[in-house]
Parts: sequence; structure tokens; C-alpha cells
Amino acid sequence: TQSDGTLYYYMYHCYLGLKDYDNAKKILFEGLDKYPANVNIIEGLINVYNETKEDATDLIPIAQKAIDADPKNPVLWSGLGRIYDKLDMPFKAVGAFEQVVQMLPEDYDANFNLGLLYFKYGEALKNENTQKSLTPAEAAKAQVEQYDQYAKAIPYFEKAYQINPKEITSVDFLRSLCFRLRERDGMQDKYNKYKQILDEMQQSSTPAVDPAAAQ
Repeated sequence: TQSDGTLYYYMYHCYLGLKDYDNAKKILFEGLDKYPANVNIIEGLINVYNETKEDATDLIPIAQKAIDADPKNPVLWSGLGRIYDKLDMPFKAVGAFEQVVQMLPEDYDANFNLGLLYFKYGEALKNENTQKSLTPAEAAKAQVEQYDQYAKAIPYFEKAYQINPKEITSVDFLRSLCFRLRERDGMQDKYNKYKQILDEMQQSSTPAVDPAAAQ
């Protein structure tokens, strides 16, 4: 038996292939109940809701109800955060993962995920602003707001790096974000630091993916 919820995801695909959306949803909800942070199960549910033209935001109160019954459970908060993330609601996702970090301050994944969500929030602001007709003053203010989210990501990526200094991904994000923020106090030094660390890590690793190109 798969211990991480993967079996439920496989069964969902079987029902999906038969276009049996009712049983697809049923098996995914069973999986979500046992593995509320499984991103594949969450993606599957959102996909089924889209197929049946239902509002996928209905998943939010379901996850919130579980949290209300067990508010000290970081896995439930992580599941809610992933739902918000998959629904392109990064600000809400950040709030949920902040709860996870408060409960698990020394957990690599908790810190990395919160840093990643702040990065995504900054990217969402950038994409939103590029679709607007902004005056130079408005554009400058919007960029500050965007960069503020990048800045909030850095302490969590740094904590993730401290917890697992062999993980290259957190260092790569730090290098990229510090470069973007290099005109802010101390960021040029941080960029130099993490670039050097990254270069050293890459000597014995495959080339890192540039987070700046992440979608």
C-alpha cells in the first residue's frame, strides 16, 4: 500500500479515464482525508472540479473545516496552503504556510515552501502590473511592492539552507533573489556570498535551474 497517498491518485486516474467523475472525486476526498498535504491529490481534485464545471474554491472550506477541528496540525495547514497555491491565490497560501513554519520552525520543507510562496507572490504582482497601464510613479511603487515580497522570501530560504546546507535549490533561489535586490542594503554582499556557495556546489552537482525563469 502506498503510504503517501499515491495509491488514491492512481485510482483517481482510473476513474477519470472512465469519465466517472463522482467516484474520482470520492476516492480523492478519501485520500485527502488521510493525506491532506499530498499535492497530487489536491491537483486531482481541482482538475475534477474543472471537468465538472464546479467551483474549485469549494475545496477551501473543506480544508478549513479540518483545520478548525485540529488547528495545531501543520499537515492540514500545509494542505490548505497548497490548495490556495494551486488556485493561484498566493497571498492566502502565504498565510497558511506561515502557520506551518510557526509550528515547524526547524523543518526544511516548511521554510523552503514559505520562501517559494513569497517568491510566487512577487511574481504574481509583477505579472499583474505588466497588464496595467501604469504611470512611471505607479510603476516604481509597484516594483517596490513586488521586491518587498522577494525580500520576505530570503530569510526562509536562508533558514532552509541552514537546515540543509547540501540542498542546492535554496541556494539558487537566494543567489537569484539577492541579485534582483542588489541595490538594497546588504543584498550585494549576500548575492556575492550565495553565488560563491552556488558555484562551489555546482562543481559537484548538475547545473541549477534559474528560479528567475520559473513559472
